[in-house]
Amino acid sequence: LMRLPMNMRYLMRRQCEVVVDVVSSLESAGFDRCLELGCSVGDALPILAESFQTVVGVEISKEKARIARGKIRGHGDVVLVDCPPNGRVRYPFEESGFDAVVSFSLLHHLDPGNQVHVLEEATRLVKPGGAVVFLEYNPVNPLAILTLLFGDEDAGARPLWRRTAKERLARAGLEPIDDGYVLFFPGSLARLARFERSLRALPLGGKYFVAGTKR
Repeated sequence: LMRLPMNMRYLMRRQCEVVVDVVSSLESAGFDRCLELGCSVGDALPILAESFQTVVGVEISKEKARIARGKIRGHGDVVLVDCPPNGRVRYPFEESGFDAVVSFSLLHHLDPGNQVHVLEEATRLVKPGGAVVFLEYNPVNPLAILTLLFGDEDAGARPLWRRTAKERLARAGLEPIDDGYVLFFPGSLARLARFERSLRALPLGGKYFVAGTKR
């Protein structure tokens, strides 16, 4: 969150734990293939690769995709895609090819129509019984708001409320299965991270997650 004295790998690991928890809660889901939409420089990919057999990232920036490939080499791939003028990317994968489709802070960069479109693409790509998990900044957390206002990647983006994200998840044809909050403690308080799962109902974390499945 911004350029603060926090361990970014620690923060990303906490978010990836949410993905693993959601997938583990679904009897019909597995840990074969995971797709991350908007993977940026690939910070999440090697962490996800600890749980999934294959991890694939998607990115629209050539330079970020190059960096991300270096982090996932041997465990998956990063696919560079073009973003059309209307912003509606159709991801170049076969339908129902992934056990999990995830994203970390992507939706708030998009207008409402494209938010639904990305979630529809996630629905198309996830296997029946698999998990779609999207994480976004919590609009009531002060540090999250500062990130949206001044962060290098997020400046000018509009916050997305959890309720709205859940509504768009349902509009995309997904059955909501879980949601909550994450990132309550910085890396300097990592010893308290074991309490995060029990705190997910409290609207105080730096981010929230919404999760759905395709029946």
